[in-house]
Amino acid sequence: MKIKKLAYKTTLYIPTEDGDNQSLPKGTLDELMEESLKSLVKLGGGATIVDGMGYWKDEKNIVEKMETKLIICHVDDLEKSVDILKKLSLQIKKKTNSKAVCFEINDSLYIL
Repeated sequence: MKIKKLAYKTTLYIPTEDGDNQSLPKGTLDELMEESLKSLVKLGGGATIVDGMGYWKDEKNIVEKMETKLIICHVDDLEKSVDILKKLSLQIKKKTNSKAVCFEINDSLYIL
């Protein structure tokens, strides 16, 4: 049996709310998920979606929270992965009017 090693675990975080803390319309969230999944499955051959709850401190030091979708994909091409994750993150940030978005590669978090 042949074993294929995918050395990099990537995670793309997709917010379920916009920059004004309003729930994204289902169509917008579905579009973001579908576009991201297509790119990541093409890159790594598969992906897994996990529901999450994100917490962070805002500029006034108040703890905020939001439901978040995480798309996990294992890949072997680091450079291509960084380019695609950055592009997807910037699209998500623009479409959701978010103050910040992020992705992970091997447990390192990148915030845009």
